[in-house]
Amino acid sequence: MKQDPGLLRQPSGAALEATGSVALSLHDAEGTQWRGAGASISEALAALAPAVHDALAYLKTTAGTYGRPVRHERDGWPLPLDVEVTAGGYGSHALWYAAAPELETQEAAETPVLGKAYFPTQSASVGVVTLPGSGGGIDAIFAPALASIGYACLAAALFRYPGRPDYHARIALEDIAAAANWLRSAANVEKIVVLGSSRGSEAAMLAARCFPDVFQGCVALVPGNVVTAGWTPEAPDAIAPWTAKGRDLPWGGQHQLHVPPPHGDEAYACAPLYRAIFEDQAASQHAGIEVRNIAAPMMFVGAGDDQMWPSGFAASALAQTRKRSDDVCLILDDAGHFLTPPGIPIALADKVWHPVEQRFYAAGGNPASAFQAQTTLWAGLQAFLAKLR
Repeated sequence: MKQDPGLLRQPSGAALEATGSVALSLHDAEGTQWRGAGASISEALAALAPAVHDALAYLKTTAGTYGRPVRHERDGWPLPLDVEVTAGGYGSHALWYAAAPELETQEAAETPVLGKAYFPTQSASVGVVTLPGSGGGIDAIFAPALASIGYACLAAALFRYPGRPDYHARIALEDIAAAANWLRSAANVEKIVVLGSSRGSEAAMLAARCFPDVFQGCVALVPGNVVTAGWTPEAPDAIAPWTAKGRDLPWGGQHQLHVPPPHGDEAYACAPLYRAIFEDQAASQHAGIEVRNIAAPMMFVGAGDDQMWPSGFAASALAQTRKRSDDVCLILDDAGHFLTPPGIPIALADKVWHPVEQRFYAAGGNPASAFQAQTTLWAGLQAFLAKLR
């Protein structure tokens, strides 16, 4: 059976092969058992879910990232997990890695550049700065996965990280440019791509626009097409999220964001509220993300069943303003908001416990669509980045 290389490895580093039906069993960072089964190792990984009575309680308390069985970004990566594989009478234990275990890692601790760097075993000509979404912290998924296939990466912290602001409010785009220059020097790379997911895609696109000499590529995963408000407990949805040259950048649509208070464990879908903002002509004129004149090639990835906000609509709208042959626009029709490379379990990805706002939000999609989206996204992202080498 052919499998995705490097996602499931024995301690020797060799890929684990199996035929027939596959059952996986592992224990996550907190000791909770996860189980999954499928016709291949990849399908079994996609079906992995915690064997708990109350999955919502697990999402609230897990030390993993959005309920996935990986350690929190501050605890280090990659984390090997003991996996039991059974297939047609064959049984074995192996170590599972969602990224190559031989990566060299380094803490970035030169204010304002904070985060974690991942370096491939061989020299790279392209580096990638990854930016997190509204949950803050750092990206603990794309950076190590991209480093595993040969790109020097820095998972840069914007907020909710030691040494950075507590909340998504007045974050300086200059800090993102500084992160790129740090990686350029640390990894000795020629080109830098900035990759942001969700609210991080706003920062990625704005940074590529403001610093054309710094970034040679830009990837916007599940983006919006209008800059929306930042968030603090004192001023929810009523503060500038980004600054440039010491000035607040415009944001719009805050008067339309009437998110109701949490009701128990209900996962609220914000997409209709954001759809009204993204389609609003006044909001677009005031705070639309202007990508038309960004010199670097761009990749837009939207999810058609995104319940956090309509990223499929936004990605298409952004791409249509450029119409460049070296751009890529992927719309993953049935996928939800949380997109990952292959090998990251997504059974719980249709909802999220937001670590800043302390409530559940609906994300959309389902395990089957998320599994297909992983494969399509990863192939498209690799092809886009390969053109920049």
